[in-house]
Amino acid sequence: MSRRKLPKGWTIRDGLLTMKDPVRDRRATAIHEAGHAVVSELVRERVQRVGLTSRYLRNSSYTGLRGFCNTLYSKQHGRIDPIHRAVIALAGHEAEVYLCARPVTLLPLEDLQVIRRLGCSDDSVALAGQISRRYVRWNAKDIRRVAREILKYQMLSRRQFLKAYRDVT
Repeated sequence: MSRRKLPKGWTIRDGLLTMKDPVRDRRATAIHEAGHAVVSELVRERVQRVGLTSRYLRNSSYTGLRGFCNTLYSKQHGRIDPIHRAVIALAGHEAEVYLCARPVTLLPLEDLQVIRRLGCSDDSVALAGQISRRYVRWNAKDIRRVAREILKYQMLSRRQFLKAYRDVT
C-alpha cells in the first residue's frame, strides 16, 4: 500500500485498513455489513444472513473482525443484474464513508474484487457508486439500526434482519 497520510483514527494493520480503537473498528465493520444488507433489500435482493466473525491468520493469531452478508441474487433471463451486484458491493464502503468517516479512496479489497469480476466499465462503476451513495444517505437511519442489532447479536438471520430493518419505533 502506498505511503499516503491516513485520516485521524485509522491505521493499516496486517495489510488491512482498520480503526485504531477496536470498539470503533467493530462498529465500522457492522455498519459496512449493514450497508450491504439494507441496500440489498432496497434493490429487491434477498438477504439470507448478515453478521460478524473473527478473523484469524494461518498461524491462528487473531487479527480482528470480518463481516459477511449472504445474499441470494434473483436471476432475470438467466443472469444476475450486474448493476444491482455493483451497487450492493459498493454500499458497504459508502456506508462506512458516510457514517464512520472512512477514507473515500480506499475501497475494501473484497468489494473491489467483486467489481472487477463483473467486468464493468469505469463509467458503470461510477454510476453504481452514485446510486449506492444515494441509497446509503437516504437510509442511514435503517443502516444504523441494523448495525446496532449486528453488534448486539453478532449474526442476524433473515427474520432478525427484517425485524431490525422494518422496525419503525
